[in-house]
Amino acid sequence: MRHFAAFSEFFKGSDYREAPPPQSKETLAWWAKPVALFHRVLNKSDVLIPESLTDLPDQERKARLLIRFGILGAIFGVLFAGFYFSIGHVYGAVLISIFTGVFTLLPFVLKRSENLKCCSNLYILCAISVFFGLSLIEGGMHGHAAA
Repeated sequence: MRHFAAFSEFFKGSDYREAPPPQSKETLAWWAKPVALFHRVLNKSDVLIPESLTDLPDQERKARLLIRFGILGAIFGVLFAGFYFSIGHVYGAVLISIFTGVFTLLPFVLKRSENLKCCSNLYILCAISVFFGLSLIEGGMHGHAAA
């Protein structure tokens, strides 16, 4: 109990909920616009949720999760493929680009098919396939992708 009292005395007078000091517009300029665009895209992504899945909150939550996972997969897939192209690993970049395209299309497949189970299994199949393919391209069990 004595240790807890010392711990609480250490933080006495400081409010952890206090807002950070305001920053200048120049400091925020480089990341504020992309973050705002990203939030707008995520807020608009709810139109891809099928009407039949909005009845139950759990199904709606799962559909929203799949759609946003597809958006994030598309963003990071483009960055990852660009990195692979920049280091001269063309086969890996092509493989990542193909599966990034599939990730990008899966929210629209969910909207059309209205089948959560099928789309979630397609996401898993896509992720496993790209990691398996990269392992094969980069040396199998002895390559760096298997680490």
